[in-house]
Amino acid sequence: LATDIGAKSSTLSDLEGQLSQNQQTLAALLRKAAQAQNVSLLELLTNGTPLNQIFEEADAEEILKENINSVMESTKTLASSTESARSALQTQEDSETDAKQALQYQENLVKNNQAQLDALLAQSKQTQETYQTFVDSLQSRIDQIKAQLFQLSGGGAAIPFGAALTYAQTVESQTGVDPAFLLAIIQQESNLGSNVGKCYLTDTTSGAGINVSTGNTFPNVMKPSRDIQPFLAITKSLGFDPLKTVVSCPIPSAGGYGGAMGPAQFIPSTWTIYISRIASALNISVPNPWNPPDAFMAAGLYFEDLGAKGTISNSYTINRTAACHYYSGENCYASNGSANVGLSYGDSVMTRAENIQECMINPIEHPEDGIPSGC
Repeated sequence: LATDIGAKSSTLSDLEGQLSQNQQTLAALLRKAAQAQNVSLLELLTNGTPLNQIFEEADAEEILKENINSVMESTKTLASSTESARSALQTQEDSETDAKQALQYQENLVKNNQAQLDALLAQSKQTQETYQTFVDSLQSRIDQIKAQLFQLSGGGAAIPFGAALTYAQTVESQTGVDPAFLLAIIQQESNLGSNVGKCYLTDTTSGAGINVSTGNTFPNVMKPSRDIQPFLAITKSLGFDPLKTVVSCPIPSAGGYGGAMGPAQFIPSTWTIYISRIASALNISVPNPWNPPDAFMAAGLYFEDLGAKGTISNSYTINRTAACHYYSGENCYASNGSANVGLSYGDSVMTRAENIQECMINPIEHPEDGIPSGC
């Protein structure tokens, strides 16, 4: 700024010098013109001035007028340039003043911060051990979160949350579905009822089956016209015994059929639609609905088709609607008897998703923020 101001000051000085010189020249020309105007043509003729001299003086007067006009225009231009340079110089000087004030303010802040830093460093020598204890405690809590068993439905064993999060993040990379939302769905599905994932199909014609824990029989474990043949094909491709492979039992209060498979609770006919896409997304040959990574990807692809996107914080209603469709095939406010149940399911999923994000994912991804007190 100082260098720039120096250059502008030099320019202004040159302009002011030229302007002063022009003003002096103009004054001399104007005086000469005034003298010429004081002698009339009649006086020149009567005092015996030769005619050729009279014409020469007339020509000189015209030239004088032209010179006066030229110098006046030059003076106007110089005056304008001088004013512009003066304004630019003032602006630059103002900028320098502002910069100096800002630097002074920052210098004062640095001095104050240094004093505070010195005080903090003195304290830290005494509290370093306490801080390290806090860090160790926080890391221990993060390890606990990762190791916490994430209960799966469909007969699968619980898996560590760290593994479940990794599966969900893989799904996000392929579909854009929020991991917290997907994990909430998987968790919700595991808590729909104590009979979820506890039935065997016993009749491949009628769809009847039995609860492997209680021995209770059901005529509607699987819908014959829709799911039995796809189920037989799926289990055959995996080398499973279809009559010894666990599926969900029907829920008497909800009506309809059971027959859902694995952690994501896909019915066989729907799983068949997604087989090729799951295989492509995970680069595998035969997807297994009872295998957590495969089930997570299937759910993510399904939610992608249902319009789930963004995060639970910036796309709340979009994701809740997708959850309702996942549960009942209808939106959350469908005009049928299950409308209230669908909305309740969607709200429950979103509450779970918020809790998973705040209390489990955030502490893992941003341990420096600590763990919220409500977790």
